[in-house]
Amino acid sequence: MTYLNNVEDGGTTNFEYYDIKVKPEIGKTLIWPAEWTHAHTGSILKVELNILLLAGYSLHLRIGFFWFIKDY
Repeated sequence: MTYLNNVEDGGTTNFEYYDIKVKPEIGKTLIWPAEWTHAHTGSILKVELNILLLAGYSLHLRIGFFWFIKDY
């Protein structure tokens, strides 16, 4: 996951099992295994009144690598 913007308050990505919280910074990239041991959640952003904010939106692109065994 690559962060596309900075977030001042909240917005961290939390890895509960490891007690790790990553603060969003432009260009920072996180890579982790897609297994239950690396479950993650996002924290809630603090929002003031009269501000339109698209919070909690994320775009996930999953890339899989496959190896095929061929009999020669």
